[in-house]
Amino acid sequence: MSLTMSKEEIRKHMEHNRPIMEGERGSIVDNYSQLMTNIDKDEILRARDNGDKIEQQLAEKNKQKIVNLKLEDLSDSPNNVFKEYDEKKKKEMVDSINEHGVLEAIFVRPVACIEDEKLKRYVTGKYEILAGHNRVTCAREAGLTEIPAIIVEADDSTAVVFITQTNIQREHISDVERARAMRLMYDKYKKDKGGNDKVVKGQMAKAETVENTEVLPKCQNDTLDTGRTDEMIAEEFGVSQKTLHRKMALAYCTDKIVKYYEAGRGRTNLTQEHIYYIHRMNEGTQDCIPDMLKAVGAKMTTAKAKQLRDEYARWHAEEQPGEGISFPRKRMREIFQENLGEEELKPKRKRSSTKDMRYFIPDKYFPVEIKTASEREKYIIDILEKMNG
Repeated sequence: MSLTMSKEEIRKHMEHNRPIMEGERGSIVDNYSQLMTNIDKDEILRARDNGDKIEQQLAEKNKQKIVNLKLEDLSDSPNNVFKEYDEKKKKEMVDSINEHGVLEAIFVRPVACIEDEKLKRYVTGKYEILAGHNRVTCAREAGLTEIPAIIVEADDSTAVVFITQTNIQREHISDVERARAMRLMYDKYKKDKGGNDKVVKGQMAKAETVENTEVLPKCQNDTLDTGRTDEMIAEEFGVSQKTLHRKMALAYCTDKIVKYYEAGRGRTNLTQEHIYYIHRMNEGTQDCIPDMLKAVGAKMTTAKAKQLRDEYARWHAEEQPGEGISFPRKRMREIFQENLGEEELKPKRKRSSTKDMRYFIPDKYFPVEIKTASEREKYIIDILEKMNG
């Protein structure tokens, strides 16, 4: 048995449940999910508070709708911005599948439900995977031909919510994955509010963000919240609007900048604050920054990032460069070289004594894959942020 609602039935269902969508409590994201997945907002919040996976809640609610689907009929979602498991974790899952099979059903939607024609071209199978990409990959490696699945006839907006909500709870989600998830929801809901906004083409790890300027059917636009998109998405991720845009900036950066950032702040000194100042520069200019910093022997500073942003904006307004034309390398070099000697002579700030307390936490309190001091520090910070909501 599977959830089989036609698009017309979905529309009538949404009209019938309009009071939920127009309620004062909660965001459009939570309410939209409640209608399409049978999980209400309070259950989602309890799952978050208890550290449970929303996906497990969904599976439990819909276990009577589990069917077996052929793996050859499944396609990854172009909107999945989350990385695959590393080889170690993938091997562990393959071994588990060989011994026990796939214990948790995946979630998919029929390709017929995809509204965006450009998005549909990336989905070659009969179903788009919404949750369970790693399970599908490992099931294939284990030699399976079928996998348990729950079919959800969700529209494009609900699919985006589904993908982000079921993946954002991973214990070790990276900064870039979080940024891309934020941008995915931000772009989608900004466009869905019925304005003239476009989904901007992005630098995703596996696929391009799909540009779609079509206006949603009236019944969907009528149910959307009239509040500002940034307020809504910021609330969903539990951050301020300012923090939302700062964290999301990484999703607008090139792969080269992302790799430079992920190489480690201790070595590259490129922080999210710096990313915020450079993320709107064109690709050629962004790609030049790591090379120029290395060539000059400088580290990025807030002052340099601001100066580069301001001069780039003036240059772009005055020169109106064509596609592929980057900010002058000579001027970038000069900006990075300015006050270089003085910066090297500045006294280094003393580390807080509390920072080194992480070394006294027994190993048993950390997952086995968390080994280095920086990884442990990030792990603790992530837990504290979740506790603070």
